Amino acid sequence: MVMKLEQLKALFKENLIEGEFPYTPKGRTITAIVLRTTQSEAIFRTDGDLNKETVSASLKDPSPITRVVVTKRKLTASERRSGREFFRELATIPEDCSINKSMCGQCVDCLTYGFAAGDKDSDSKGSMKSRVITDNSYSLLEASQISDIKTFNATGESGTMYDLEDDKQRQSINSDEYVRPQTHFIDIETFKDLRFGEFLYAFGNILRTSRYGATPTRIGKIKNSIVAMILSNGEVFSSLELTKGVWDRLEKKEHPLNTSEVEKKTLEVTVELADKLPFKTTIITGEKLQEVLESVRQAYKEPEELKTIISELSSWKKDDKKKG
Repeated sequence: MVMKLEQLKALFKENLIEGEFPYTPKGRTITAIVLRTTQSEAIFRTDGDLNKETVSASLKDPSPITRVVVTKRKLTASERRSGREFFRELATIPEDCSINKSMCGQCVDCLTYGFAAGDKDSDSKGSMKSRVITDNSYSLLEASQISDIKTFNATGESGTMYDLEDDKQRQSINSDEYVRPQTHFIDIETFKDLRFGEFLYAFGNILRTSRYGATPTRIGKIKNSIVAMILSNGEVFSSLELTKGVWDRLEKKEHPLNTSEVEKKTLEVTVELADKLPFKTTIITGEKLQEVLESVRQAYKEPEELKTIISELSSWKKDDKKKG
C-alpha cells in the first residue's frame, strides 16, 4: 500500500509547520534514525587521514576505543547537492543559486538547509541557520577493524612511471587510508520546524543520496537505511549515544557485521533511549515506516505533485510573501 502525500502530511501534522515560514522556533521535530552501510571502499577525511575520535566503547564499558567519524558537513553536503541537482531540473531552484558563490536565499534548499550572508548592504539577502540538525556519524566497530591503507602509482599516459619528456623515472607513489565495504555507521538527522515541502525535500535527499566522502566518482557508495522515525517536541539523543548502546547489545563485534542484526539492535536501543527522554515521543517503525518510505519514493518517481508543494513555499522574508 502506497500512502498518498495528503495522508503522509496528516501523519506528521503535529510535527510540521503549516503556512508561513516559522519566524520563531516552535520545537516541532521529526528525527530519522539512519544506518549507513558502505557498499564500496570509502574515504572520510579532512586533512589527509581518516577522521577518527577516541571515545568510550559503550554506555556500559568505559574502555577507550577509536572510531571512524563521518562529519556532519560531509553528510549534509552530499545530500544537499543531490537535492539541488534533482530540483534544479524541476525549475524549483534558480540556476544562479550556488552553494560556493551566491545563494538566492529563497529556494527550498536555502529555506531548509540555510545560507550565509553574501554582502552587508541594504540589498543583502541575509542569512539563515539550517533547520536540518545533524550530528557526526560514528562507526559501530573500532577503526582498526574497518580501515586499511591502499598504495597506488600515479602512472603517466604511457602507463608507466617513466617521464618521456624529462627522460627519467618519476617517483609518484601515494597512499590513502580508507574504510572497508560493509562498514556500518549510525546516524541521526533531525528536521526541526519544517513545512511539509521542506520535509519532503530534506528526507528525500537521504533516500536518494548514495555517494559520500572523497573521490565519490570512484568510491564512497553507501546505502542509507531508515531504521525508525521519532516524532517529538525536543531533540532526542545523540548519534554517539545510540552507537554505544548498539555496541553493548552486539554479540559479535567483528567485521563484517550482519546488517539485519545491526538494524534490529539499533531499533531496540532507539526505543530504550527514547523512553528516557523528558518529553513525549512517538516512534514510527515496521509497516507504517515502510508506507512512509514508499510514499516519499513514489513522490520522487512522479514529481509533479511534489513540485507543486515545493513551489508553494513562501519566502522567509515577510516582504516577499506575496511575490510570485
